Amino acid sequence: MIETSVTNLQFNHEWTSSRGTAMYTFDIEFADGTGGQVNSTSSNPPYAVGDTVWKEQQGTTPKGDPKFRVQKTNPNQSFPKTGGGSFVYSKPKGDTVGVQWAMNCAREVLLAQGEDVTPDTLEAMALALIHVRDNIVNQTS
Repeated sequence: MIETSVTNLQFNHEWTSSRGTAMYTFDIEFADGTGGQVNSTSSNPPYAVGDTVWKEQQGTTPKGDPKFRVQKTNPNQSFPKTGGGSFVYSKPKGDTVGVQWAMNCAREVLLAQGEDVTPDTLEAMALALIHVRDNIVNQTS
């Protein structure tokens, strides 16, 4: 994913996903001169003009406009490790069951710690849990 900032964000249209979820499409422009469309499950996406974001192009619209995945958290963020130090998490390759497990566990951990469960805190905790799981698997293989 590429770090940049949002320079323009305009609502385009609302639609319903195949799962019946309301979705919102926005036209987006970035400081690096690129732009296209992005979808959100919220009418107010988690990023706004001026925010630093990480983007990744994921195909094009039927009209040929670039489609982007955008997130506010750094996908290569370092997380504290028990006993000091830090690690860098690299993106998994299609482990949907592992991601579901991590999201559920992350939610439980955040609730148990009395923290707010936001998309950013949920993602950060889930990534940390996946990393710990992968370290254990690598040590026992």
